[in-house]
Amino acid sequence: MDIKNSSLAGWNTALKTLATCFILSSLLGYGIGFLKIHQITNYKIDQAVTYYRGDNLPESETMLFPQSYASLLSVAHVHSFSQPLLLFIMGFIFSFSNASNKFKTGIIITIFLSSFVSNLSPWLVRYTSTQTIYLLPASQIFFGLSFIIMSWCSLKSMWSRSR
Repeated sequence: MDIKNSSLAGWNTALKTLATCFILSSLLGYGIGFLKIHQITNYKIDQAVTYYRGDNLPESETMLFPQSYASLLSVAHVHSFSQPLLLFIMGFIFSFSNASNKFKTGIIITIFLSSFVSNLSPWLVRYTSTQTIYLLPASQIFFGLSFIIMSWCSLKSMWSRSR
């Protein structure tokens, strides 16, 4: 396969199937991540702040302790290794789509920056200002949109019939 002039439409059926299964499995994983965020925060900013900084108020029904350094480090470790791998594979597939190179480059940069900010945000909320919590949903919105765009463009380029 000539990589320089290759497009997803030119991939053989086995490669297309492999890439499609990877993309769909990754989308499922991202959806499960949204369920986890809902379970932790109910998609509310104040609950996200409480999750990271704790709630030691006596009138609380349950006392929530701040996320420990070890807990934040554990999550950061897993995400800092797994997300770049996921994004590299998605970006590699996406780079063969029919979208323009400028568009593909912008989306790839956006998703990697979003991943970085998303992984940095819990640390900022826990150890600096509670106002940094807004970086988390903002980065997740850009990450999610980029992820969906990469998936859609890749699948569309891969399986559409040329006219």
